[in-house]
Order: sequence, then structure tokens, then C-alpha cells
Amino acid sequence: MIAIYRNFFKYDARQQKSAHVIDRIQGGLTPAYREVERKDISRKIVAVQCVDDCFYLGLFGMIAADLRARDGVGVQTVFTRSLESAFGNGLKARISRSLFLTELLNRKLSVMNRVLGVGLGYASRSIGDVLFWTYDYVRAIAVIRKARNVGSIADLRIDGILIGDLVIDTYLRFKPSPSFDVTDKFVIDIMIQAFRDLRKARRYFSRSDISLYLSTYSTYVQHGVPVRAALRADVPVYVFPGYVKRLSKDDFFQSTSASGYRTAFDGLSNKTDRLCEAECGLLKRMNGEIDQALFYMRSSSYSHSSCYLTDDYKGAVIVFLHDFYDSPHCYHDMVFDDFWSWIECTIETLRGLSIKFFLKPHPNQIEQSDEAVAALKSKYPFVEFVPSEINNRDLFASEPICGVTVYGTVAHELAYMGIPTICCARHPHHSFDFCRTASSREEYVNFLSSPSVKPIDAEEMRSQALAFYYMHNIYQGEEQVEFRKKMIAAFKVSDDHLDSGDKLFDSLVEIRSSVGYSKLLSGLSQELA
Repeated sequence: MIAIYRNFFKYDARQQKSAHVIDRIQGGLTPAYREVERKDISRKIVAVQCVDDCFYLGLFGMIAADLRARDGVGVQTVFTRSLESAFGNGLKARISRSLFLTELLNRKLSVMNRVLGVGLGYASRSIGDVLFWTYDYVRAIAVIRKARNVGSIADLRIDGILIGDLVIDTYLRFKPSPSFDVTDKFVIDIMIQAFRDLRKARRYFSRSDISLYLSTYSTYVQHGVPVRAALRADVPVYVFPGYVKRLSKDDFFQSTSASGYRTAFDGLSNKTDRLCEAECGLLKRMNGEIDQALFYMRSSSYSHSSCYLTDDYKGAVIVFLHDFYDSPHCYHDMVFDDFWSWIECTIETLRGLSIKFFLKPHPNQIEQSDEAVAALKSKYPFVEFVPSEINNRDLFASEPICGVTVYGTVAHELAYMGIPTICCARHPHHSFDFCRTASSREEYVNFLSSPSVKPIDAEEMRSQALAFYYMHNIYQGEEQVEFRKKMIAAFKVSDDHLDSGDKLFDSLVEIRSSVGYSKLLSGLSQELA
């Protein structure tokens, strides 16, 4: 118990840093923040997700203050802290997720946010939840029993809102487990929380004065349920996962929307120059540079010093593993419930067909994924792995016949080298032809049975790979590139434990000085008009 309270009060350092940033936002950016109290606040409310994170508290605090000064709107916070407050389902995790600790932290964050004059919208967890526990429990049990009969929970909808994918991803991340088990009691806890969030979010966003919702992410139950409830109520939603994206009822995923990439590129002039610019950027990445599209990566797949390469990989299939605990449903049309069932199907299919293949672990996987890889090696001792010392550039040069990934960016890197890929989700490259993308397990197995098939010739694959890179990394223009770079820089500064908040504040000021931020504010103001 003492250890739990000790861990909980470690929040103080982060909160002090956040409070310092918010104090400076309110007092140091512009006098307009002090004058806003003289304005008549309109009935329009901007709802802002409140999370215990210095970067987002500072960023959303700055946006909220600017919108209040600019448009005279009211601002309310939505406290989404629930299942993500601890990993596992033991006693320690349950206490960390307890109503008491959640209520205490919510009060701390609420007091800190009052500096900006914001009010409380609703909290995902509150003392009043006790009154509905039995009701939510009974509904959760009924839904789970039905899902067991169906075979998958991924397509589960409650009151017309898709939540099955959120439940699966939350289980994988916070159990944590590499595979989803619908019979696990923790699924009941997740489902109960999903019902709570749905009830509160639907009631809140149905109010006529809620005009805008700003969220950090749209994955997992704590982020995804309020996002989808807001969209269902026709409330505009923006997410900020290192960049800015406006969501819609048809596209409620935080991942970049890439459906129009190919059509948009075909309509551009000077394609040769644009392809040359893209090639320059892609070659930098393949020489070990981490560009803005991969800012979340701790290390590059191209930065290792390769050991001596043999001919083993020539003519082989290379399967690129994902982080088993990452959110597999961050794109539409994910064929498998999790990355574990995907890799099991892949291994067993290729093994059954006597096709030579190797697995390559994800370079950015968390520590638990190392354990999952060890479990994979134990279950399939015959499987061979590509040594971590071999970088992708040299691996591609060894002439494998195909790459396999669910939705990884490695697909266009392989295409640049003339190597086709097999995928099984609506990945960023799906509008191009260099991937064969399965829409069912049967189709996926069929693709694996003919890995050497090239849907287009190598030269066209190379051209399309560069077209994708251009659209994904360059096309948004210098202003948006600058804005995103400043967002990423501030995001990284927030992890500096030695910073009292001054560096983070300066980074936020840099964001605010960009043209991209000005355009963002203008766009948000139009939503409020």
C-alpha cells in the first residue's frame, strides 16, 4: 500500500512542471488572456481532454486561452483517466485505478486548470459510478457472452458506436498481453469502463453548447469512446498525436488519412522534380536519419552496423514484426484481432507451404515485446530471426522476394528497392499498387502462398514508393512541416526530467509563433462560428 501511494505522489513533479507552464501561459504570452474576463463569454463551449501530461496540458492550455481571448468561448475539461493509470490487473493496479486515487488526481488537475478559467465537463471515473456498477456489470457480461459466440469482439457496437476495437487494444496495452483473450476477467473491467464512458460522453456531447472537442489520441477506451461519442453528436473533433488531424464519422482513427494520396499526386505538376525531392528524403532515412514521419522511433532500422551477410535471405520472405502491445486497430480494416494471431497465422502458413522465411523484430518495441518474442521463439523453435545487427538497407540488398507487414512504413521502403509486400489492414500505402492488401484471413493466406508475385514491375514500384513518400512527408507544405517539427520538438522536451517547465514553455511559444498554429486557430474559430 505504501509503495502504491509513493508511486501516486510521483505525479507531483509532473504536475508542478505543468502548473509552471500554465502559469507562464496565462501571465506571459499576451495581455489578452487577462482581459478576457471583461468579455461576455458565449454559450459555446470548447471541451478539452485533460490528461496528466505536461505537453498536452501546456498545448491545450495555450489553445484554450487563445480561443477564449479570440472568440470568447467557454472551456471545459474532460478527465479521461481510468484504465491507463496502471498496467496489469493485480491488487496494486486495482488500487491505482481506484475511485479514491482517481478523484484525488482529478481534483489536483482541476485546481491547476482553473488558472485558465476552465470548468469541468465530466470525469470518466467518479464516486457516482458506484450507483451504476451492477447495471454496467450485467451489461458487460451479456455483451461478452454474445461476443464469445460470434468469435470476435472487434466489430462490437454499443448504441451504434463501435467500441470492440477499443476494448481489444486497451486489453493488449494495459493487461498487458500480446494476444486478446475474451475470457479474461480484465475484459469485464474494460467493458464496464466503456459503458461508463459511453453513458457520460453521450450525455455530455449531446448538449447544444458543446461546439468543439480537442483530444490527445483516439485509440483505447479512454480516448476513443469520448471521441466517437462526440462525432456521433456532430461535434467537431481534433486530435494531436504529434500532428493535428480533424476526425470524421467515416475516419475516426488518429492515423494519417492516406486514401487520396495517389489521386492527389497524379494531379500535381512537375512530378519528376517532386520524385527527386522525395528520393533525397527517403535516402536520408535509409542512411539512418529519423524523419518527422518516424519521430516516435528511438532508433532507426537503418542505423545499425551490419554484420557479415550470407545468402540466407536471398529468395526468402522477411516478416517484419510489430510491437505486440501497440494499438493494432489504429487503421481501418484490421484483419486480425492482434499482432500475435497475425504472426501465428503467418508462421504456420509459410511453414506449411515450405516457404523460406525469417522474422525481424520491431526496432521500437517496448520491453514487454522482448518477452513476447521470447515466447514466440519458445512456441516455434524452428523459426529463424534476422539478427538486430543487420540493418534494413543491407537486408533489402540481399534480395528477399517479399516483405510481410500488417501496415508498416517498411512497405514503401521495400517497394523503392523493387520488393513487393503483403499487408492486411488499410495501411497508409493502400491507394498504391506495390502492396497486396488482404481483406480477410483467407485472402491473406492466399497471398502468402505466392509471395514472389509482383503486382507491378520494379521500376513502377520505385516510382510509386517515391510518390507515397512525397505525399506523406513533403506535400503538406513548408508551413505545416515547420508546425509539425515544432510540435515534435515540444513533445520531446516534455520528457526532459531536468526541465522545470521553462524549456517546454519556450517550445510552446515556438509552436504559437508558427504559421501552422495561426491556421489551426483560424480553423478552430470557423468551427465555432
